[in-house]
Amino acid sequence: MVLFRTNLKFCVIGCLFALHLFSLSNLFAKPVGVYPNPIPVNGTFNLPPAILFVPFPSAACINAAAIPSTDTMTALQLAYSPSRGEEPQNIYSGIATSTKTLGVGFGYFGSLGNLKTTNGGFAGFGFKNNLSQYGFSYKTSDVSSSNQSSFDVSYLYTDTREALSYGGVLRSLNNSPQLNLGLGYIPSRFFNIEFNVNTPKASQLSQGDFILIAASNFSISEQITVHLQTNFHTQTSKIDFLFASNYWLSDVASGIIQFTAPNIWSLGFSVIF
Repeated sequence: MVLFRTNLKFCVIGCLFALHLFSLSNLFAKPVGVYPNPIPVNGTFNLPPAILFVPFPSAACINAAAIPSTDTMTALQLAYSPSRGEEPQNIYSGIATSTKTLGVGFGYFGSLGNLKTTNGGFAGFGFKNNLSQYGFSYKTSDVSSSNQSSFDVSYLYTDTREALSYGGVLRSLNNSPQLNLGLGYIPSRFFNIEFNVNTPKASQLSQGDFILIAASNFSISEQITVHLQTNFHTQTSKIDFLFASNYWLSDVASGIIQFTAPNIWSLGFSVIF
């Protein structure tokens, strides 16, 4: 088992290094970098998400400080995850609008099943001051239960001249706080990589599970962008994987396919106005 983990670690590092080299090529024409990247890694269907280079339409659900974008724009995202046996099917929608200094976003996510149906949502606001961005958000996974709500505050710093980004999200201020921290590297507009640490809730800190996240966005053609993510749980040594890809139908619209281990598929669509 130790040998497997060691080999896996070197394999992941090698793959990411190779992707970095490829990203320096002029063949890659679709920006990812700090630009809005509407891949639905929002944690609605699957893993705890990476927090720095987040999909613009669902930024309010992940890190509201990321809503102010490099351009004035509005983006909409829709996604669906079909049922697996007795498990419910999931529906997600998010929309955000932003100037270079201010942004707001909101959305809906729900689970539809035979045994239980839940309806949740989120809303957030972010603003930018020089290279620093700040955000405030509210979300609930079930509107019928007050115990499922969360007030979050977030911070993001990005300096493309130094190819650096870092930030954090303090979640559940109204309940048991939980901290997410991230450090990112942006060597080009076509490639980024980040490393996150998700702490357990404050009430479970002594016996809780820390989650270490490595994630990357990169282009492989003018039409295809890809997101790769690995989550490692320190308490159980469990490793989760996520793969997502956008196929850009035009400069403003893309189709999305996402796979999360062990066997969760999601399909989606995004459009930028």
